Amino acid sequence: MGQVTYKQGMTTVWSDGEKVVIRNPSGSTHVKTNVEQIFGMGEFDKLWDVKYFEEFKTNAGNPHSKRYNLTSGYIPERIKIDLQEQSLPGIEEKDLIKEYFK
Repeated sequence: MGQVTYKQGMTTVWSDGEKVVIRNPSGSTHVKTNVEQIFGMGEFDKLWDVKYFEEFKTNAGNPHSKRYNLTSGYIPERIKIDLQEQSLPGIEEKDLIKEYFK
């Protein structure tokens, strides 16, 4: 199965269809906003409710800098759709784009 990666600001969201990993090297301040811009309103709360673990790691060089990691079992709908599109045989990205002007 494929993998998908999304970026918004400093937040990176990665998924393989079984789990979602959210990382932000600058702490958890804007993580919820960034995730909701990627997947839609309320999706971060669903991810957080089904989390496997959440951790804050202090940077060795700067004790005030904390990296944020969250791993969750909830898979948002956008990830499911993007993974399905990747697994379609013989379909290219240009085939998935709607042609409005013919």
